[in-house]
Amino acid sequence: MSTLSNTRSVDHGKGFDANVFSEPISFMNGSHLGFISVNSQIEHLGGELDIQSKPGKGSVITIRIRPKHYDSQEVQQYG
Repeated sequence: MSTLSNTRSVDHGKGFDANVFSEPISFMNGSHLGFISVNSQIEHLGGELDIQSKPGKGSVITIRIRPKHYDSQEVQQYG
C-alpha cells in the first residue's frame, strides 16, 4: 500500500487566472511553461497538481503524489 504525500503552497500575492491551465498548450503562447513542466513531472510520479488562484486574490497550489512502488530491476535501471 502506498502513502499519499501532500504539499501545499499558499500566498496572498496578486494571483492569476488559473483557468488558463484548462486551455490547450497551443493557446498559451509559450507562457506558463514552468507549470506545464512541473505538472508533467507530477503526473509521471502518479500525482496531480491543483491550482486555485484568482487575480487580486492570491494562490493555493497543492501537489498530491501517491508514490509508485518499483521493483529492484526498475530502480537499478533508473538509479
